[in-house]
Amino acid sequence: MHAAYIENLDKFVFRGPAMARGMPDFTGKLSADDVEKIKAFIQGTADSIRSKATTEASQ
Repeated sequence: MHAAYIENLDKFVFRGPAMARGMPDFTGKLSADDVEKIKAFIQGTADSIRSKATTEASQ
């Protein structure tokens, strides 16, 4: 996943372009702080997976 998707996550979850394809609008259900926490979770998970893959590849 390209980093720009994560950086702009709020633009997708709050009245985003994917609504036309069935994604729900999370306006009023998630706060900006919630979205920042989700972004941090996604980034942390990606970093963990990359780190593990790098470690396994070097063995």
